[in-house]
Amino acid sequence: MTEYWRDLELGEEIKIGDRCFGAGEGWFFIADVNLEYQRHVTEFSRPIQRKADCVPPIENGKNRYGVDVGYFRKTINRELNRGLSDFKPDELARILARLSVTADSSVIFESEFQARQEL
Repeated sequence: MTEYWRDLELGEEIKIGDRCFGAGEGWFFIADVNLEYQRHVTEFSRPIQRKADCVPPIENGKNRYGVDVGYFRKTINRELNRGLSDFKPDELARILARLSVTADSSVIFESEFQARQEL
């Protein structure tokens, strides 16, 4: 069975059983003997994760409205997989417009989304 892990939130306390990514070592579990050291060393410098309380939903196929959720999840993960601070406005607009048109091409023609002509 697949395990799901989540990143710790800023300020969330590191606990025994969490895992930390060590340089060259891969993931290792935080044990009682190294808990205080890991709290000090890894709080801001290394990724720390905790086993997730819930499993993310399976997003394959179409939802009850006919939207191909697998396509949208895959495309969103691929296209928006970097920080939004790195996007130029036109790049982000194109990606979101493509998704919009794929979901429902008629929406883009609504007055809300039409260019406004200045006099």
